[in-house]
Amino acid sequence: MAELLLGEHIVARAHTAEERTAGVDWIRRAAEANLAIAQAQLGSMYLRGSAVPQSTPDALKWLHRAAERGAPAAQLDLGDLYAVGALLPADKAQAYYWYSLAAKPVRSDVTIFNIHQVRRYAYQRARALAPSLTSAELAAVRRQVAAWQPTSSVPYSGSIPLTSIRR
Repeated sequence: MAELLLGEHIVARAHTAEERTAGVDWIRRAAEANLAIAQAQLGSMYLRGSAVPQSTPDALKWLHRAAERGAPAAQLDLGDLYAVGALLPADKAQAYYWYSLAAKPVRSDVTIFNIHQVRRYAYQRARALAPSLTSAELAAVRRQVAAWQPTSSVPYSGSIPLTSIRR
């Protein structure tokens, strides 16, 4: 967790590309050490081109790692990516899957203080997508969601600012 905090601090105060790179390197170290929040942060940075060049493949790599560990921010980002289809082909079933996971109460190493707000938001997004799926698609995704369990992560706690980062 210290690597993530140090990296975020350096990136936030960076005045040069070298300083930003040093900060991102610390965040990457935390992500590679299996800290889901760092993986979600790094994925978000690649997704938006913030302190790193925009890279959809790198964003997907890190967001998937974080999402599989139960990081709701990454699950929401993936839901948004697949729902909109701007950086990759739209896939309503995948969007529904990721929103449904973010809405699913699950025991994981990830603690989100505003989890009820996050789950409500994710549930509403999934519900809005449901009519665009066939009954077979819905049934298949719901089976996947019911069977899903997060992989282990370094434990952490935090909040997700839904109003500032969501469309």
